[in-house]
Amino acid sequence: MADAFEVETPSLDKVPLDPIAELEPARLYQLALTLQPQQKVNDLRYKSAEYGVKVARAGLYPTISVGGGLATNFASSTNKITGFSLGPASPNGTFVNVGGTNYNVLEPSIQLQQGKKSFGEVWDGYGVQLDNNFRQNIGFQINVPIFNNGNAKLNLENSKLQLKQADLAKTQANQQLQQDIYAAYTNAVTALQRFNASEKTVQTAERSYEFAKKRYETGLINSLDLITNQNNLLQAKLNRLTNQFEYVFRMKLLEFYKGQGLKL
Repeated sequence: MADAFEVETPSLDKVPLDPIAELEPARLYQLALTLQPQQKVNDLRYKSAEYGVKVARAGLYPTISVGGGLATNFASSTNKITGFSLGPASPNGTFVNVGGTNYNVLEPSIQLQQGKKSFGEVWDGYGVQLDNNFRQNIGFQINVPIFNNGNAKLNLENSKLQLKQADLAKTQANQQLQQDIYAAYTNAVTALQRFNASEKTVQTAERSYEFAKKRYETGLINSLDLITNQNNLLQAKLNRLTNQFEYVFRMKLLEFYKGQGLKL
């Protein structure tokens, strides 16, 4: 009858009891500062704000700009004059005085005949034009920020404020990380203490059950007393199992801050 109430509990060989000593919170916090994503983001934002201050401060100083250029061009019409014809002469609006008499100056009309240039004719003189039209330029510019309505100084103050905000966000995140790590370590230590206590409780319950079973076999106690001792043993093993899982979870949380991720 007694054997019907026996229960099996998982092996405790895999419970990590020693590594908690390697997860001392101060050392773990320093390690988490270099591994946690949020801390990396805050560091980058702070560095970005520092560069922003340098850029804004540079806006208070004069700047010198130097520029230059090289250019040339080529142009050619696609049409060419193939011939011409003279038309009748007509006055061009000017006069010439001969012996006191004005005579109209006649000018013949010219009609040009055009045609399309061949490909070679279009590009005729290409190199000569590029050489003749080649030109260069160079220039200097000095910008002194004297009358800029205080924009440069305002930008500098804004960048300093952003740097302070980034530093504050970084400090707050690091403080929260430190609090979380110390709380996780405290919880892990507490869970280990509970597990150790439940292990001793199981050992005590096992001895009580074995003693009760012998007394039952000799007729000194009834079956109800035996079942009560057996239930106490079962409850002690269940509590030990619960505390084991709690301790493993707390250890995994500390390993997460160590950069090992959450792996069960």
